[in-house]
Amino acid sequence: MFGLGKKRKVERECADIIGQQLHGQINCAFENNEGSTGERLTSAFVAGYLYGFIGFGFVMNGIHGNRLIDRHLKYICNGVIPGRLYEIFRRNLSILEMEKGLDGRKKTAEFETGTEVGIYDSGTFCEYEDIEGNNLYKYLIGEELKYTVMQRQEGVDGVGRKNQIYIDSVEFDTG
Repeated sequence: MFGLGKKRKVERECADIIGQQLHGQINCAFENNEGSTGERLTSAFVAGYLYGFIGFGFVMNGIHGNRLIDRHLKYICNGVIPGRLYEIFRRNLSILEMEKGLDGRKKTAEFETGTEVGIYDSGTFCEYEDIEGNNLYKYLIGEELKYTVMQRQEGVDGVGRKNQIYIDSVEFDTG
């Protein structure tokens, strides 16, 4: 019984750290270029970034679990931009669901790119990595992003798991 409460407390502390990092990027973007930031904040890219950054932010902080994003996404978003950021995320997910049945996949591609960038930026929580974790800021003000994409390669690793992941470096121009 006591272990569960302590675990949730650690998760909440981690959620606060993740939220502070997101808040810092968004706040700086508004200070630098309010018009561009306000316009780009509602994009599928931002929703994907939140998903990737928050999910892997927990992993980089040593906390694993399938339901962490579900449990803490709304809390983190409401801590960053109360009542607005979580609604932006939900609205984009609804659009992505509608797009599944259509031929166009523009929003889905934006979401997937945002997720990749968010995953990369979550490396900022790893003390052994030299990652600035500021691509959301760059995206919001219209600067070029630099990140590494994780790609899947079919195969079996040393312990019999399928789908090894390898890293391939790319640059994404948002300009």
